[in-house]
Amino acid sequence: MNEYCSFEELKAELGITDTTDDSRLRKLMRDASRGVDGHCRRTFYPLRETRYFDHPWDASVLRLDRELLEVVTFTTQNGAITPLPGDYYLMCGQVEGMQPYDRIAMRVDGDYPTLSYNETEQRANAITGIWGYHEDWANAWEAVDALAAGITAAATTLTVADADGADLDGLTPRFMVQQLIKVGSETMYVTAKVAGTTNSLTVRRGVNGTTAAIQAISAPVSVFRPMEAVARATMMQAARLWKRKDTAFATVVGPGGMSGRNAATGMFEVYRGVDPDVEQLLGPYVRREI
Repeated sequence: MNEYCSFEELKAELGITDTTDDSRLRKLMRDASRGVDGHCRRTFYPLRETRYFDHPWDASVLRLDRELLEVVTFTTQNGAITPLPGDYYLMCGQVEGMQPYDRIAMRVDGDYPTLSYNETEQRANAITGIWGYHEDWANAWEAVDALAAGITAAATTLTVADADGADLDGLTPRFMVQQLIKVGSETMYVTAKVAGTTNSLTVRRGVNGTTAAIQAISAPVSVFRPMEAVARATMMQAARLWKRKDTAFATVVGPGGMSGRNAATGMFEVYRGVDPDVEQLLGPYVRREI
């Protein structure tokens, strides 16, 4: 789950038209996505979660242990106080409003200029929010369709107007297996698709920390768009792993062409981690430890 590309896109990239290896390709795309996360030491998908923080030494600033995209609720004094958005600034470094956020700074003119605790400093502050890394969170979800029929909280199939239609950029199909989609505040994961007269999606409900809920007819259906550089890097890495699938991902295969060929052995050298140009593409997004 939480792949940055669909195996359908990978098949198109590789020119594969049959369905023989679909299961293997799906797993490969999942593994490539987690490899990107591991290399960058952060995740690029949205996760709703409540995280707790001890009372900080500087009671005016709460430094976060993960990147924050959106605040749902924020409490201090061990849940007794809920500052309003006007009581604090969301910051990235010293820049207000720049996403993703890495700290919350209390406003000196707000109702709660400092954080506080009640009896214990441990877990005195809590943030329920959307966590992850995305540089354009405001446009990360793209509304591409609507429910053609309402669904219960337990339903695992939903019907849309056009499962294979174009998205807002004119690209098709708008829905693919391995996508994250959102209806209301609920995130779902597409596990299968039937286009044509049925136009149905089979989904896992209430994923990434969200809750399955009743959804009404005509509710907008949005698709999550990972950052382009991350999606491209994932695609490149997955495609190369597929081409090396019969070597058990060894560090040396081949004989190969001149590019990457070891002059002494005549063998083609590859890599167990991300490939060098994939690493270069991901370079700006590797989390640096301070």
